[in-house]
Amino acid sequence: MSLLGCLTPSPRAAPQSAKARMKKPPKRSQNEKYRLKYLQLRKAAKATVFENAAICDEIARLEEKFLKAKEERRVLVFILLACSEELLINERSQVLPETYWIKNSVDGAWNLCFSKSSV
Repeated sequence: MSLLGCLTPSPRAAPQSAKARMKKPPKRSQNEKYRLKYLQLRKAAKATVFENAAICDEIARLEEKFLKAKEERRVLVFILLACSEELLINERSQVLPETYWIKNSVDGAWNLCFSKSSV
């Protein structure tokens, strides 16, 4: 072997020196990395659970509001019908124009018409 052969690294020595330069990170830092990831995931899961609970509460509140409005609407319709019956009874004592329905031949819609004698 020549003197140059000893000074130049052989091709087999290069990977070994690259391995020697690359140090494995200590086991503790890898565990720490995964522990931090675990804590982040745990925090995200906890936030998601709280958000889900808030959404469920909001849905329950809106359902209550909807049912209350539905019941109020029923009561108001009942009152309206009762009042309209009273008005009809009072108006029937007066002379009312005679009304009838005519079906339109063009579009088939029904139209309310008053008799010509009473108007």
